[in-house]
Amino acid sequence: MKYTIFRYRCRSALRFVAVFLFAMIHTALPASAAAPPACPELDRAACTASPACISVLAEDKSYQCRQIANECQAFRQSRFHANGALDTSYDVKAACEARNGCSFVPGGPCYGPPGVTCVCGGGPPPDCVPADAGPSVPPT
Repeated sequence: MKYTIFRYRCRSALRFVAVFLFAMIHTALPASAAAPPACPELDRAACTASPACISVLAEDKSYQCRQIANECQAFRQSRFHANGALDTSYDVKAACEARNGCSFVPGGPCYGPPGVTCVCGGGPPPDCVPADAGPSVPPT
């Protein structure tokens, strides 16, 4: 009799655990929570604010957002957040150089952050490169 009651309780507990695990495994996350948008889909402000993406100046003189190529580039390129708010405590150069083995490459003389129109027409944004890549000077 005791063995039958024990066996019944174990089966009930196992069924409960199985149903619970099945529900947990098959509960899907919304697509927006599953993965952030790909870098090319971001606007310029969101791109420069993302440590996973980097804004580059393309041959046609437009800014394109792409995935970072190395760990040095995992920094925010701008003091502005994606929503346009200015972060006065953030230092772009210091954020780059705080990474071991990384060197800061300032933006071109005509580069302006997102939302700022530069009189001389733009230029390459700041970058952070491995220090062993040698000195890199943005074109003027």
